[in-house]
Amino acid sequence: MGKIGFVAIGAGVLAVIAILFNKNKIMEAFKGASENVYSFISSLEGFYDVPYWDYSQWSVGYGSGFNWDTNTPVTKDTRVDKETAKRWLLAEAEKNMITINTNVKVPLNVNQRTALAAFVYNVGDGAFKKSTLLKKINANAPRAEIEAQWKKWNIAGGTVNNGLVNRRAKEIKMFFS
Repeated sequence: MGKIGFVAIGAGVLAVIAILFNKNKIMEAFKGASENVYSFISSLEGFYDVPYWDYSQWSVGYGSGFNWDTNTPVTKDTRVDKETAKRWLLAEAEKNMITINTNVKVPLNVNQRTALAAFVYNVGDGAFKKSTLLKKINANAPRAEIEAQWKKWNIAGGTVNNGLVNRRAKEIKMFFS
């Protein structure tokens, strides 16, 4: 293997190390905030030990649509206790925190991260990555513009959902506190 091959392999190894290092830094920061994230999201979601149909999927616990123990979607037969539900919520929130830290390009305080973790937990990381809300946050847009975009995420099943209206108000309040 020539020098170019070693350089390419070396660069690849360095990229992997950088990714792992940044992920570790993100996870260290998340661990410190995880109790805040758990408390906030669980207060928004409520606890259900039996599954319920949530517009497009079965959900259980604190709104989990994914069974983190079996790596499968929640089914109508999935049951959880509060300990399991908390573990699943934190696993999902950890994944979402990586999405937030990877896509938000401006500094965030703990309350802003917590609010965004709750938002991404609810709408999913794919929707968040494509959102105008993310673009506004990254542009340091005025508060009114960020709030207006956040409030648009209040539709479920094709209609305005009062539960989502209330949730967005709480997320916005957390974000700007």
